[in-house]
Amino acid sequence: RKNTKLLKGDKFVIAAVDCTGHGVPGAFMSMIGYNLLDGIIQRGITQSHLILSELHKGVRKALKQDETDNRDGMDAALCVFDISSKTIQFSGANNPVVYIQDGEAQVIKGDRYAIGGSQKEEERTFTPHLIQVDKPTWFYIFSDGYIDQFGGENQKKFLLKNLKDLLLKIHQLPADEQEKILKETLFSWMEAKENQIDDVLIIGFKIGDNW
Repeated sequence: RKNTKLLKGDKFVIAAVDCTGHGVPGAFMSMIGYNLLDGIIQRGITQSHLILSELHKGVRKALKQDETDNRDGMDAALCVFDISSKTIQFSGANNPVVYIQDGEAQVIKGDRYAIGGSQKEEERTFTPHLIQVDKPTWFYIFSDGYIDQFGGENQKKFLLKNLKDLLLKIHQLPADEQEKILKETLFSWMEAKENQIDDVLIIGFKIGDNW
């Protein structure tokens, strides 16, 4: 599992990437993803959808997925902050972004396919979404570990809607307080009856405080 921050000119790239596998295989995939992502941005590609498309091609090539049965890959939520235009461009591979402006929480879902793995279509393309950030805005990108966690009275998944509502409720608190509440809510949801089913990654960042 990897969260990455890379600087290129007047654009800042933040990604939450959830790789297949655990332990050594998961760490191997994380290294591949990080190195590919770094190389893509160093080549001057800073549009969110093109970054994910190039990452997909790179993973498939690195794992020789055209020639083997290897189907490893990764889900991703990626934001490109353009400082000059005060915009965030978002693209997702399975994973969404939640952003909060003027006390309202919005969700933009990613495309419903992963980075790497099997590919039946001729070319895998991702959708760019542009968000204006000329006012204070909180962004949250994350893996599916939190929303897919089973728990509660009926032992069901936590779900994206509940996470969105929770983030809206706590987004005005300091970041360390938000982290504490997110952890406490997850542990309470599990109630010691459910094991944690997956790694959990949530990245939150705020833009526009001084504008």
